Amino acid sequence: MESSERNILVFFVVALSLVVGVASFALRQPAKHLPVVNVEDLPVARDQAAYGPDWAACKAAGGTPKWERVSQCVQDPNVRDVCGFGVPCFFADDNGGMSCNDAKAAWCACDSDAQCPNGYECPKNGDRCVQSS
Repeated sequence: MESSERNILVFFVVALSLVVGVASFALRQPAKHLPVVNVEDLPVARDQAAYGPDWAACKAAGGTPKWERVSQCVQDPNVRDVCGFGVPCFFADDNGGMSCNDAKAAWCACDSDAQCPNGYECPKNGDRCVQSS
């Protein structure tokens, strides 16, 4: 083996050892866990009407207002969006600059039409108020 071949082999072995060492160090690092955000702590969805009557209207009608976690796509996220709560925002170049955030939307649990606000009714199986047809 010539001197230059030996130097290349030594360089290759040292480089390989370095890569293996860095990889093993990276595997030892604890995974970063994002905090779990309670539904109540999320911002209110910008399109609440798509999910049903709002919290106050449900409560005023005698229904049981509840929160659910929803995803919303927004063009221009701001500091009050969910990113501030530690939940990741997902951005993609091919979606026209939209970002997808978690939010909360109110829904109204009911047992009868009387527990739903005007313009809503309780289906026969109960569950949640839906817009009247």
